[in-house]
Amino acid sequence: CQKTIRKSRYSFYFGDWRNLTCIGIEIVHAESANVPKAELRKKLSQIYKTKEELVTVYGLQTKFGGGRSTGFAFIYDTLDSRKKFDAKH
Repeated sequence: CQKTIRKSRYSFYFGDWRNLTCIGIEIVHAESANVPKAELRKKLSQIYKTKEELVTVYGLQTKFGGGRSTGFAFIYDTLDSRKKFDAKH
């Protein structure tokens, strides 16, 4: 990954491709069991100044003992590219 962004309890590691940005996420959430994907989508869309429907969060895993999770996110350039390349489930 090329860059690391640390904002309060979120850490984002990302690399750019042609029509999307791939981000590795590390979340520290000592006060809750886990963090909802909708909250992560909203936070990522605010940080990257994009629409919330262009962000896909997946692969979240809570580490043993709780309080920390990791996962991935894609931020697409357009809604068409998200519909074309995103998982269909």
